[in-house]
Amino acid sequence: MKRWLLSSKENEKGAEIPADERTGSAENTEGREEDEPSGLPSTSGRAARQTRAPQTDHPSSKARKYREEYIKYGFTCIVINQVQHPQCVVCSEVLAHESLKPVKMQRHLNTKHPSLTDKPTDFFRRKEKELQGQKKVIFKQTAIPTKAQKASYEVAYLIAKTKKPHTIGETLIKPAAIVMSRVMHGDKLAAELEQVPLSDGTVSRRITDMAQDIKCQLIDRVKKSGRYSLQLDESTDVSSTAQLLVFVRYIFEGKLNEEMLFCTQLEGSCTGEDIFNKLDSKLKDAGLSWGECISVCTEDMFSELEEFMEENALSVNSIKASITAHLQSLLDHFYKYFPEGDAPDQYDWIRSPFNVTTANHLASDMEDALIELSTDRTLRTALDGKTLDEFWVSVALEYPQLSKAALDVLMQFGSTYLCEKTFSALTYIKNKHRSRLNVEDDLRVGISKIKPRVDLLCSAHSAHPSH
Repeated sequence: MKRWLLSSKENEKGAEIPADERTGSAENTEGREEDEPSGLPSTSGRAARQTRAPQTDHPSSKARKYREEYIKYGFTCIVINQVQHPQCVVCSEVLAHESLKPVKMQRHLNTKHPSLTDKPTDFFRRKEKELQGQKKVIFKQTAIPTKAQKASYEVAYLIAKTKKPHTIGETLIKPAAIVMSRVMHGDKLAAELEQVPLSDGTVSRRITDMAQDIKCQLIDRVKKSGRYSLQLDESTDVSSTAQLLVFVRYIFEGKLNEEMLFCTQLEGSCTGEDIFNKLDSKLKDAGLSWGECISVCTEDMFSELEEFMEENALSVNSIKASITAHLQSLLDHFYKYFPEGDAPDQYDWIRSPFNVTTANHLASDMEDALIELSTDRTLRTALDGKTLDEFWVSVALEYPQLSKAALDVLMQFGSTYLCEKTFSALTYIKNKHRSRLNVEDDLRVGISKIKPRVDLLCSAHSAHPSH
């Protein structure tokens, strides 16, 4: 009976308090223990309901948000992956998102910086401004070397294109740029140019990177072309080292292109066998097949009389008979290079496909295709604005057999003029002052029409300030 009376009294007291306030009162204690440090004013039960109610209705709202008054605990806000994190303005330490609570920020201040617990809010606001200023300086110091790295590649590219020594970047180009910038824009902008690395070693590395990138682009183009032709020649540089130059002609972007495939040193006696073995090895390394090679043009087709006599150890007494045999050999080589069957009018259909309607040496189906092509007025108009190789590449889909036959002729090299021209550049680059230079990279960047992908190279290498 007594127990029943006590229970009734408690129910009557509870009835006098609204249910929502009883719940808020309980939550008030829990919320105060979780979110507020000891010694701070407590929140009312109604305020606790207002802050916690959205968490019940909308689960996504559980993510905490930074408030301006948190600066009194010595914390500002930093966003990482679209999530707010508290960052101490004194030691710059970034806490977890779950630490975005007054009690945890107060605990950090008390344990890590106990001498600053009584500092006013203005003190922490000044610290916040200092921290923001440090972030701007860090960003600026990071951005300058990144731009300086790209500038370093661009300047190294110009040095290679002009075939100048690598030291010119540090001894002339950089000082001159700093002087001009200081005179025209002041010391601040001139100081930024100090960040550009242009030492001898840096320029050499930049040129090597660009040469490898150009080579990769070239190999990809040749492979996509399918067929190609080669031109090669051998010569001796200033250090008496035999250099083998090889050029390749291939189809790219609707026309024939010519590029240096490689330049490499030859060891040994540099005989025809040595040259072939080196060429074969280089083609295999590049992943190119001999089956796709249409022709190989070399200069050493006719042996000179003096070389012929030296190789055969001829004496004066036997020279007359040897000369006769040698001339016969030259004649045989000449007929091999210019066969009698290759009459000039045999390739008229390639030069003037709309004026020649018969080509007896072609297969019947190809001759029919030539007749059909010669009556196409649209293609006749297109030929007027294109070179022969561009025209025959453009009709490859419509007349594949004719296009292939024409390009197999046009793709061949007629002489070693590219090698002769490039040997002049090689001699200019590798002179008596740079006799130990491995000339291939400088030569490739200097004469290539393919531009290096500087942005790609910069992204693959971390930027560093100038040394």
